[in-house]
Amino acid sequence: MSGFFQELLRVNRYKPSYGKIARSLTGIGIAIIFFCGGYTFHFHTSGWDPAVRGGIAFMIAAVGAWLAFRTIHWAPFADFLVSVETEMVKVSWPAYQETYSSTVVVLAVLGMLALVVYVFDIAWYLVFRYFFQII
Repeated sequence: MSGFFQELLRVNRYKPSYGKIARSLTGIGIAIIFFCGGYTFHFHTSGWDPAVRGGIAFMIAAVGAWLAFRTIHWAPFADFLVSVETEMVKVSWPAYQETYSSTVVVLAVLGMLALVVYVFDIAWYLVFRYFFQII
């Protein structure tokens, strides 16, 4: 357990020039989650002293920012994010027209499926209503 706390309290950065985009966006996402938590805490504890609420909300945000920094510089996670960014560069992304046509196909199929489920729902409703009227 002491290794975990030693890693948590380190200040150095692990391979700072690798995987900058994936690591930056992941760190920002983690920090936003904690900032939203601090914001929510601050505004949902209205009965408390404003200084205490603000202080605790600030501490939640500060701890979240530190955890975001440490998470993206933790060696196993940083290596994972570097490999994610490397693989994302290799992906051949579809053109706009292909994305648009695929979206139209998906929405059309979902619409037809919803219609089929609706028809079956009405049919079973009528069957059961007729069946229970007989009994």
